[in-house]
Amino acid sequence: MRQKVHIGKTTSVRKIVIENGQLDRFVEALSIEDPLVVSEKAAKAAGLTGRLLPNIAAGSLGDYESAINLLEIKPKQVLHSKETVTMFEPLCVGDEVTVSTTIKNLFEQQVGGNPMGFAEIEVLGTGKRSAIVFEAERVVAIRGGFPRR
Repeated sequence: MRQKVHIGKTTSVRKIVIENGQLDRFVEALSIEDPLVVSEKAAKAAGLTGRLLPNIAAGSLGDYESAINLLEIKPKQVLHSKETVTMFEPLCVGDEVTVSTTIKNLFEQQVGGNPMGFAEIEVLGTGKRSAIVFEAERVVAIRGGFPRR
C-alpha cells in the first residue's frame, strides 16, 4: 500500500479561536444542557474564562479533510469508525488553540471478503496555558480499502 509513506506526516497546523457561534452550533446539534456550556454566567461562576467547549467538540477541530485528500480517498468511501478525546485543560470561548492533524497509522483488513482500509488520525491541540490542551484520535474506515493506482 503506497499510502504508508504518509504515516507520521502532519497534514495541517492551524490556529483556531473558540467562538460563541461555533459553540452554539454544537449545543443545538447535540442538545447539550450542561450549564458550563450553555451559560456564560455559570461558566464564570465556576472559574472558567468563558463558556466551556464540550470534549466531543474538541475532536472536531482537526482538519480531517487534509488527511483524506493526502491519502487520495474519495469522501463517499469514508465511514466514521471510532473517536476518543482526552482533555487536559478546559477550552473556553475566546481561547486560542493551535491544532495539528497527523496521520498516525494506516492498515487494511478483509471484512466479509472485501477490503476495508483504516486510517488513524491524531489531532493535538496546544494552547498558552499548557503544552497540550487536548488529544483526539479518530479512526476512519475506507470502503474498498486504499486506492491502488
